[in-house]
Amino acid sequence: MIDTNFCSARFKNLKTTVKNFILIIGITLAAIFACSDAEAVQFQTYTVADGLVGPIVPVIFQDSRGVLWFGSDRGGVSQFYDNTFKPYVGSQDGYEGVEAGALLGQTKQIIEDKWGHIWFLSRDNSEKSGRISRFDGNEISFIGMGNALIADQYGDIWVGENRVLTKYVTPGVQKLSQAQPHEIIGEDLIRATGLTISVIFESTDGTLWLGGSEGAAEEQTGIILSFRENPWIRAKRGGDAADETDDGTPRIHPNAGFTRFNISDIDVVNPIETIAEDASGNLWFGGEDLLLRFDGKDFEQIFPTRTFGGPRASRSSRVTPIEKRVAIQIDTKERLWFSDGRFTRRWDGSQLRRLRGALGFLEIEDQWGNLWFISEHQRIQQYNTELELALEMAYSNSNTNSRLGNDEIRTIFEAVDGKLWFGHNNGVTVFEPTPAVITHADLGSNRIRTMYEDSRGYLWFSISGRVARYDMKTGETTTASLRLGTVNRDRRRQRSEIVKIFEVGRDIWFINEPGFHSGSTRYTFFRYANGSYGHQISISIRTKIGPGGERSDSNTDVLVTEGEHVWMAFGGHLFKADATGLLWLTESGSQRILFKKETFLNSPLLPLEIAESDSQRILFEKTAGRQTATSVFEIEPGEAAITDLYRDS
Repeated sequence: MIDTNFCSARFKNLKTTVKNFILIIGITLAAIFACSDAEAVQFQTYTVADGLVGPIVPVIFQDSRGVLWFGSDRGGVSQFYDNTFKPYVGSQDGYEGVEAGALLGQTKQIIEDKWGHIWFLSRDNSEKSGRISRFDGNEISFIGMGNALIADQYGDIWVGENRVLTKYVTPGVQKLSQAQPHEIIGEDLIRATGLTISVIFESTDGTLWLGGSEGAAEEQTGIILSFRENPWIRAKRGGDAADETDDGTPRIHPNAGFTRFNISDIDVVNPIETIAEDASGNLWFGGEDLLLRFDGKDFEQIFPTRTFGGPRASRSSRVTPIEKRVAIQIDTKERLWFSDGRFTRRWDGSQLRRLRGALGFLEIEDQWGNLWFISEHQRIQQYNTELELALEMAYSNSNTNSRLGNDEIRTIFEAVDGKLWFGHNNGVTVFEPTPAVITHADLGSNRIRTMYEDSRGYLWFSISGRVARYDMKTGETTTASLRLGTVNRDRRRQRSEIVKIFEVGRDIWFINEPGFHSGSTRYTFFRYANGSYGHQISISIRTKIGPGGERSDSNTDVLVTEGEHVWMAFGGHLFKADATGLLWLTESGSQRILFKKETFLNSPLLPLEIAESDSQRILFEKTAGRQTATSVFEIEPGEAAITDLYRDS
């Protein structure tokens, strides 16, 4: 997911348990109602009257205990637990559980340290620096000043404030935090007045990267620094004291301390406000109208391109209905998204592109891989893992009890129970899609045709043009598009669907919806084996018209037995499914039909009936089916005739 933090690992198991419960409930609903209804959702809006500190909610956070925290623009935060709000109001004089000077200004960040303490960064626009506050379980204390806040991989807190990077180490749950400041001094680091740290990021090798600006307000330029602790400190905490390089970001300087990187040849006229690391170990730095990539040796300017000839807009000249921060986000499919304060673009490996149809800004990726966009046009969009529009909601302030109660959404947050919380200018709205299997199993807005649970515990779904597999343990959903073709349905040609899913020797088989083509009915079988869907059998059974006008294809159902051996009957013929394909039983013997081969059969007029007794015996009726010259493979007939009695054992 995007924007995960250290404390999320504390309740990973809880997330998995809750997701599985939600999925089971959703499947039950899907089985009853067959398809999802985009309007079958539940909204509940909370406002100041319910206990929120202020009407504007810019930040939402859930701690490892499951408690939700809502920031505000009026100096304070609201704690939500057991459907009850508890406000903590900031003031210069202190107020009911809040120390004087804590929480003043608008909430910018909320994080959690390794001891479960909650840290807040808030800032009043009239002040040059923000304020750091901490909740110890009883009250909120004022810690100090700062503009950037992060919890590192060990759960310790780092604060950036002008020329100082401070680490806060807490020895225990009931202990006070100890500040360890590191000053940024020296001509090799400071080259102008007014240095401000705007963002702190930790790369996979434990290096801290600082982005910000320096210079007077009208002449600010971006700045990039890195910082590493002493090797003995990393070794004490379990780090790599020897600084052995891995496949991640190259370690630029093995020595402790700060390093400044030269970006003077790049036109960095705005502060660095966001930093991210991709799967290849490249670091990305972003700001207004700016995106840089660093491969460990050189910086490359991605946006604006060198050939860009348009005017460069400053932050002050930007006017957007929704004020959004600059952000670089990398989703679970390793796609990089860049939001520069206007809209979101995706990096395709060579250039930035806007997602077709997407409006506004990418806000979050939920735990199922869906991407949620906020638009200034009063719309919220959800795109699935294949970047297909799965859900679109319009919101207004016409009815705050049943819809998103405002036309300016500030943030979206997903709780561990799968509910989405929307912070806006009139409080916060919780949204619970139903059935959950549609939203949370990455199935978009398509109806579920059929589903099956295999011997490994995976859930398989048939949706329009695709099949999906859901892992109950990890919560991961994968989809695959199959060459299903089209069928006549409701008097028009429509894409066919998988109508049955079953298992043969731990391989998963899919039966496509039978379709009529050129005087025959085509049955297509797909198989998932060894991680691949590249196995297919197509059998076309020619249609015959009887003396009374009866058609041999009046019933195209495929009958499938359960048991150690899987038998199928369709078109008046009998087949046994096994690891290589289908074994077609005839009057004279049997015919092997392998995957990727197509066979034409003559259809008898009498449908084949399957009767299964308590002892798992199957009695087959004699048929008139015969092999034709168009079969791909020919085999000698077997000794057993189709009229014999077989025992499925």
